[in-house]
Amino acid sequence: MTSELVSESVSTTVRRLENGSYEFVIKKHSLHRGIGVNKAIESEEFTVGGQLWTICLFPDRKCVDAYNAGDVSLYISLNSDSSTPLYHVWISTFQGSLESYVKDDCIIISVKIGVFNSHIQMLPLIKVPPSSNIGADLGKLLEGKRGPPGDVLFKIATDGESFRAHKSVLAARSPVFLSLLPKDHAHRPPHEIVIRDAESRVFKAMLWFMYTGTLPEEEGELEGDLSSDQSTLESFMGKMFAVANQYKLKRLTEICESCLMDRISEESVTYLLHLAYAYHATQL
Repeated sequence: MTSELVSESVSTTVRRLENGSYEFVIKKHSLHRGIGVNKAIESEEFTVGGQLWTICLFPDRKCVDAYNAGDVSLYISLNSDSSTPLYHVWISTFQGSLESYVKDDCIIISVKIGVFNSHIQMLPLIKVPPSSNIGADLGKLLEGKRGPPGDVLFKIATDGESFRAHKSVLAARSPVFLSLLPKDHAHRPPHEIVIRDAESRVFKAMLWFMYTGTLPEEEGELEGDLSSDQSTLESFMGKMFAVANQYKLKRLTEICESCLMDRISEESVTYLLHLAYAYHATQL
């Protein structure tokens, strides 16, 4: 039987700067002086950044009152229709009198234009393999409803709650438990481990995942209102994410990342950035 990957996607906005240049050559410039205020000499249309542009030179100024007599006016006109506002920065290198730019009665106007374009790019977020059918039977093993009792006893330091589990399952699922647990299988009281850095509900949910490949939430077993209170859920999933990293449970880490990304909000951004920095989580 083959299994398909469950994939989710996310979009990101990609910005790119497109540069272009154009030279506008005006020959016999002296013949254009005196054509009148607000009358322009226009270049041919040219394209930069997917937009159409024109250079407009007003030899006798654009407006009578705006400039001193003898000045010229120069504009770059965007001819393409745009439904979004455009913001620009103009950098001019003109200095001195007009005559210093005229050679053999010819003017060459060179412009460089940089246009920021953006587009939305769809990216794969996380691909999470589906759970195996063997999980239901192993869940009964963890609950003590089937098979031998657990040979490891975990005690939670914060509230004294305890959980039994099986060394063979833990060692198979986590390289951390593989190195932590003793290798002998002699019949003796369960090996006891005190957990000081995880809450009972978080550690219990992690054990359930190690046996079944699912989180209790998927089975409708989370207590209280975790599914309805976003801030509580973020806190729970954040703690679960930390424990999954601690015990090197890669798939659980990916599930937690996916769940946290699905519930991202303005209030949770700082919290998620803290998790991403602390655990080098590239998906966050």
